[in-house]
Amino acid sequence: MALITISRMLSERTNATNLSIVSFVLLYFAWRVWMFTARPLLRLKEPKQVPYMIPFLGHALIFFRDSNKACRDARTSMGGTQEPLGMVIAGEQFYIINSPEDVTAFYNNKKSLSFDEYVQDVLISMGCSADGVEKMNKIQPHLKKNLTHAGEDFYRSQFLPGPRFNEFWPKVYTRIEAPLTQEKLLGSGITQHSLWHLCRAALLGPTLASIFGDAVLETDPSIIDTMVLFDDLSWKINYKIPLPFSRDTHAAKNKMIDFFQKYADLPVEKKSDASWFARSLQEEMEHAGLSEHDIAVFNVSVSWTALSNAFKACFWLMAFLVHDTVLFNVIQDEARSAQLEDLHASEAKLEASYPHLISLYNETLRYNGSSVSIRTVVSPTQLGQFTIPAGSRIILPTRQLHINESAFRNSHHFQADRFMDPKLAKSPGFRPFGGGVSYCPGRYLARRELVAFVVVLLSRYDIGLANPTQSTFPRLDEVKPSVGMLTPVLGDDVILLITPRS
Repeated sequence: MALITISRMLSERTNATNLSIVSFVLLYFAWRVWMFTARPLLRLKEPKQVPYMIPFLGHALIFFRDSNKACRDARTSMGGTQEPLGMVIAGEQFYIINSPEDVTAFYNNKKSLSFDEYVQDVLISMGCSADGVEKMNKIQPHLKKNLTHAGEDFYRSQFLPGPRFNEFWPKVYTRIEAPLTQEKLLGSGITQHSLWHLCRAALLGPTLASIFGDAVLETDPSIIDTMVLFDDLSWKINYKIPLPFSRDTHAAKNKMIDFFQKYADLPVEKKSDASWFARSLQEEMEHAGLSEHDIAVFNVSVSWTALSNAFKACFWLMAFLVHDTVLFNVIQDEARSAQLEDLHASEAKLEASYPHLISLYNETLRYNGSSVSIRTVVSPTQLGQFTIPAGSRIILPTRQLHINESAFRNSHHFQADRFMDPKLAKSPGFRPFGGGVSYCPGRYLARRELVAFVVVLLSRYDIGLANPTQSTFPRLDEVKPSVGMLTPVLGDDVILLITPRS
């Protein structure tokens, strides 16, 4: 009798399990039919949704593993279309755009597409308090705008060509030139140098000191290492990776916040050589009543955006240069024949004096860049023949735009002279610095820094590969998500042989 009872119980449990499995399969099948067959028929004006297997999670795993591959595979799976495509990433609806026409409309739209929400999300993710965010968004009567927008105005005033930039640039140049003197570079008898570390030394510290004053490096010389580490991990903040999987990012971020709080405690006279931008922004944040912690968070954000890309672009540009003898000779002749005073001339004069170097610079940005522009859709938005629903987000992955054959011929190949036609740098398919309200004001400073680095180096020294027969070109790390210039695969570098100019 007991055996019969046990048998019935096991049979009932088996039936219940089978019923659960069947129910799950039916529900999953119904979800798939609704999401990728029925729903699209009811929303014909919305972009097509790229199918995915797991509800809510969507394309998150492949996107965080290799965002560029995720975007490429999405387009391939949809027949290679250039139309906007929908992707669900960790429960959030994104639309990926790729065509130059959609990009232009994306950047020109300031009514139904918002950049402010993204900025606010970044500040919160960086550790800004709710009170700090509220004060940043409050209209300041004497400025007639909120502090976030005023800060953007200060940034443009300092870094776009004009009186304040003209005053600022010589200070940057002097600091970039300092580590490239023979005493610093060859004084110890060392002639072989890591290109990666050389670019870091010549661009990161000097730029940071030019913005915040020399005392910023005296506060903690190791801050540059922390900034590089944070930049390497910062994608986890951008994509809101949960804390258990992003502790390393937040540890580096918190160290930077502590650093800027110590910097804030320095006497005012020690920071007198800080840029107009840094001093003005500090005064306005204090006037608005932000806490020292929130001011430090904002300064971390400023330093992150201002410093994270130029030295990496410099690394790739120099790597292409020293691995191509013909190109190297052209750029070296250009650097040595022009006048060093041209580095301080107008933008037009800079382009006229170093046309091949400027072309190489632009092609480096196109080929090795991976910046991302994001907008929140605040109301239904027309993009071509499609309507993007409110509440979603639009992503422009510029790497996909820059390797789009409709924007650039032979886009998967590096061509150093591609931008010898200056008009190409102004085409809608070339967006290394974003556009619209998020068009990076630091673009002129970054270009001038790299041109100065190359010209000073090639004018003073003979440069070559330390081991020409064994040197391999560094590989792009396309797997790790990036919000700017891509980095080389960990461990890949270029070792230069640097000797006084013969």
